Amino acid sequence: HVLIAPSCSGSGLVASQSADVPAKTEEDAAADNDAGGRVSELAAGQKSILFHAMDIPSATSISYSTCSVFEEENEAVVHDVLAERSDWVCVPVIASWPHRGIPGDGDKYRSFCSNVIRATYDKDTTNGFFVARFEKREKATK
Repeated sequence: HVLIAPSCSGSGLVASQSADVPAKTEEDAAADNDAGGRVSELAAGQKSILFHAMDIPSATSISYSTCSVFEEENEAVVHDVLAERSDWVCVPVIASWPHRGIPGDGDKYRSFCSNVIRATYDKDTTNGFFVARFEKREKATK
């Protein structure tokens, strides 16, 4: 099992703010985001780390987690990785967690959004985070 908690924007880290500063909503954080394309660079690095982990011969399960609330670092990363690695599948994680992934524009994440979890300060009164789990597909036997 491989655990990946890569460098991310930290956009979900609202609980660490000063008590006299109102917590940002997910929308506020998104509005403040991506000066100079930083999140795009982070997402590219996150995908690279996942691809590297998927190439480890003994790896059969990978957990991917960020403290980001941004789609680009979460559902979009999962989508892009699954599009390139058909030998891996996104499986359900923490079945009892009430808030799942977002379906995305045009429902492009619909195939896996119910398998991943997200937390936001608005909905969960906790730091924002995201978790996805990948499992290597069994090779077909002849």
